[in-house]
Amino acid sequence: MTALLQSANLGAAFARAALSHPGQQAIVAEDMALVYSRLWLIVQGFALRMQAAGIDQQAIVALKSTDMIASVAVMFATTLLGAGFVIWEEQLLADGVVRPTHVLRSPEVAAPGGVASILMEASWSPKHTPVPENACEHFPGAADTEAAWWYLHTSGTTGRPKYLALSQRVALDRSLALGSDFLGAETRFTSLFPCTTRPFFVRAMAALVHGATIIDTIDPAFMQAQGVTLVCGSPRQTEAWLQGRRLSPRLMLLQLSGARFTAAQAEVLLGSFQKVEDVYGSSETNKAFVNVKTLDDGTLVTRASPQDSSVEILRPDGAPCASGEIGEVRIRNSYMVPGYINAPEATRRAFRDGWFHPGDLACWDQQAALCIVGRVDEIINLGGMKIDPLEVEQALRVPGVRASACFRDPRGELRLLAFVEIEASRDPEPVVRQAMAQCAQKLGPLMTPALVYVVERIPMTHDGVPMRAQCEVMAKDLPSEAL
Repeated sequence: MTALLQSANLGAAFARAALSHPGQQAIVAEDMALVYSRLWLIVQGFALRMQAAGIDQQAIVALKSTDMIASVAVMFATTLLGAGFVIWEEQLLADGVVRPTHVLRSPEVAAPGGVASILMEASWSPKHTPVPENACEHFPGAADTEAAWWYLHTSGTTGRPKYLALSQRVALDRSLALGSDFLGAETRFTSLFPCTTRPFFVRAMAALVHGATIIDTIDPAFMQAQGVTLVCGSPRQTEAWLQGRRLSPRLMLLQLSGARFTAAQAEVLLGSFQKVEDVYGSSETNKAFVNVKTLDDGTLVTRASPQDSSVEILRPDGAPCASGEIGEVRIRNSYMVPGYINAPEATRRAFRDGWFHPGDLACWDQQAALCIVGRVDEIINLGGMKIDPLEVEQALRVPGVRASACFRDPRGELRLLAFVEIEASRDPEPVVRQAMAQCAQKLGPLMTPALVYVVERIPMTHDGVPMRAQCEVMAKDLPSEAL
């Protein structure tokens, strides 16, 4: 059976979209516009070149590229060939959980160290690699569409990252479940997540399966000129992208995911967007719940928007929480993963009785919106006082602080530490003093970090969440007295 005859083949789903509206724009950048028929031709050309390089159903392809078209083409080509797919990251070889057989890179990125790579140079274009009409007859598709295809690792904010895998069926089901976000030609989508990240690929798959258009830009003026209807990013990415600007006219919709944000931040963002969606989800379960935020006569209004997942908040005894009562979240849907790769203990903790337990603490508000208040493994217990590090990080954000991270002192002292990134134009010392003073004023001395270190870069996930375990490792070698 060829790939195009497999009902659960993601590449076949894209092919059907391309064949049904070949002239529709697929990817648009400031210097080009690529229609669906052309992108489908590129995907087939890449599949032919990959096949010639020995990539087959037993292969795992690691992609190292910042080129959106090449990234999308490789991703779909692996589905046609039945190969595994993973985004290249420096720790991939060191972790040893997923072992790629081939590394593909585009010309703008350096060759990875410690492993051979295949350069996707100009000859990979259909201009130089003719694609015969019967090319798809030679693409076998997956040996088993339930087998592992896309390998991912979790954020690992409080410990070592865990790896999981999606089958082609699960990836396609997740893309189809996002149909209300990607309404064919009506949707023109921009991602603030770069094309080297899971959040980009999740949305790119859904967009291209549903016939939407991806606008490859971060220029607000180009977005407005191209009629962008949907922007996706993390709160931190969006804040850095806007740089205090207010877009006029407002764009239609902003979807935020990956980290919590405050009501005050939502009100600021609604100055540039007609609607902001706070998306709750994970690699393990996909998009599970949405809180929709709008302004009604200047007042922030939040409306709950349940998705096709079951989301519950439970007390320690397993009983459901009442409205306003904080408990632990669990999630269930038809396309969640069954567990982690080679991590039985982590799997037992997170996957129980058919539910995924992400470790988030939350409550239902009076409008039935899902309010995430912290994480079980991130709440810091200082002598019985439980501290949410996000509160501290937000209190440290004064003018000049680009990013902050709060964590426990790894040297055993019962106190908080913090890292801050300072804008290059600012004098760090007065900025740090102001940050600590504001934190003490808002939260009190017990929740104010004993030491605040200025660092060049805080280790973050692609969603902009501090990786506190790595922060603690970095802090072990820093001075333990006041700066």
